[in-house]
Amino acid sequence: MPLLLSGPRTSGIVTGAAHEEIVELRDLMPTLLDFAGLPIPDGVEGRSLLPVVKQPLVKGAPVVRSYLHGEHTLFGQSLQWITTDRWKYCWMSGNGHEQLFDLAADPTESHDLARDAGCREDLERLRGLLIAELDGREEEYVANGVLVAGRTPRTVLARGSAGGR
Repeated sequence: MPLLLSGPRTSGIVTGAAHEEIVELRDLMPTLLDFAGLPIPDGVEGRSLLPVVKQPLVKGAPVVRSYLHGEHTLFGQSLQWITTDRWKYCWMSGNGHEQLFDLAADPTESHDLARDAGCREDLERLRGLLIAELDGREEEYVANGVLVAGRTPRTVLARGSAGGR
């Protein structure tokens, strides 16, 4: 999803620069606080985009994060996902069903590649990212380093996740 930022000439925001960072709405508050020179409170899940928009486009490692972790509770189970610049991996907590989409080739997420042998490595890598995000959560979606289906989702957690790294 595109995000446009603009500021006065004195802001340091590079005019006309375009970045391909993975960002989300949670990044707006810390960005605005950072821009105003105010501290970002502990526990805020988003990240400031100011370091990104103050530099020209540079190819290389992502500055903000390399993926997003998201979740929704749907029909009594938790739908968990990891999205990168190219891939989207989904896991349904109720039945353990997995989906994998190549967003570059299939932006409408119409062709599930989870059972495609050629995508096995990508599926396992993304599953590993989700395991790292969910490990230690109170729903106990992870046991012995693997995802565990059938756990009861909690719509309000004692403490939120970082939302991607």
